[in-house]
Amino acid sequence: MRVLLLHNQISPYRLPIFERLNEKFEVTVLFCEPRSPDRLWETEVIKRFNFQWRILKGKRIGKIILNNPIEIIEELKNSDVVVIAETVETIPSTVLALILSRVLKKKVILWTERIESPWISHKFRGPKRILKETYEKAIFFMSNIVAAYSKKSREHALKIGVSPGKLVEGIQIMPSEIFRSQEQDSAKSKIPIKDYNSKLIITYIGYLREPKGVQVLIEAFKQIPYKNIDLIIAGTGPYEQTLKEISKNDKRIHFIGYITGKRKTSVYTHSSIFVLPTFHDSWGLVINESLYYGVPLITTTAAAGSQIIQQEKTGLVLPPGDINALRKALEVLIENPKLIRKMKHVTMKIGKKYSNAELGARHFFKAIQRLHE
Repeated sequence: MRVLLLHNQISPYRLPIFERLNEKFEVTVLFCEPRSPDRLWETEVIKRFNFQWRILKGKRIGKIILNNPIEIIEELKNSDVVVIAETVETIPSTVLALILSRVLKKKVILWTERIESPWISHKFRGPKRILKETYEKAIFFMSNIVAAYSKKSREHALKIGVSPGKLVEGIQIMPSEIFRSQEQDSAKSKIPIKDYNSKLIITYIGYLREPKGVQVLIEAFKQIPYKNIDLIIAGTGPYEQTLKEISKNDKRIHFIGYITGKRKTSVYTHSSIFVLPTFHDSWGLVINESLYYGVPLITTTAAAGSQIIQQEKTGLVLPPGDINALRKALEVLIENPKLIRKMKHVTMKIGKKYSNAELGARHFFKAIQRLHE
């Protein structure tokens, strides 16, 4: 069976999943662009995999990618099943692929990560909300199966009007191949903190933009009086300077820039607590990473990936934007090193589960099977 998969960019953490699909089907992946401007990851890793792939010709205009429709038509004609990983930036190609699939009578699986959150509710109001929901209903209706990325994504699809029989639910994983690659990387592993082994380190790793909520973490951290703790913020992004301004009077806060390879592994292994204080995250892969390295974590209900956290066993899930709640949660862990060690023990036991590419591919196998029932 020939499976055509339309994807926004070459995401290293997705490639092992595509490889698993290719072991059972003849898979071709069409990438709308090599990578988006805000991503710094390495794309050459795709050459290690056996599935067929192609980067579509196109042009990015702001947040939207416009691809060559002829290339999409050519590939659609030769496929049996079409999987469309829909994103905002690929709306033109998503709509085109859906329309052409109906014309050519191809079965379509729509892969969606859309979720609802207070951040999205605030951002999309009035006419923008109506337009957003109209678009979502249209693309869900034009698909044979909707493969929802998470429980939150499934709930959102049901709310939009997708029937339960049309839905297949999956989860996001961070493949173990990615961790092995990081650990073998030749990058320097040192993190820029002297005698950090004697300190309790709280960490955030990720893109620095307002919806990630790092400003909430900084404000909560600044209210904690202990001197023998540090906050490491790793990443870059448009909100970086604002966050540095908020942090400038606290010498315990360290911005270390974008990290990868052994340096990233080192930061995780020296961390006592990981925090993802997000206002909106369609998953939050750092949750998987934190669990893999056995680091107890704190995140919010606005992260779809919070579904894999065992409350008070591997981490804590809080309301988004609540500085006071985050401060209290951090203080509870800081003041209870035994609790941190206990959580680390549990976290290390279950963390590897969410690095299995087979688990990440499972809902696609189920979706394809559902097409032929």
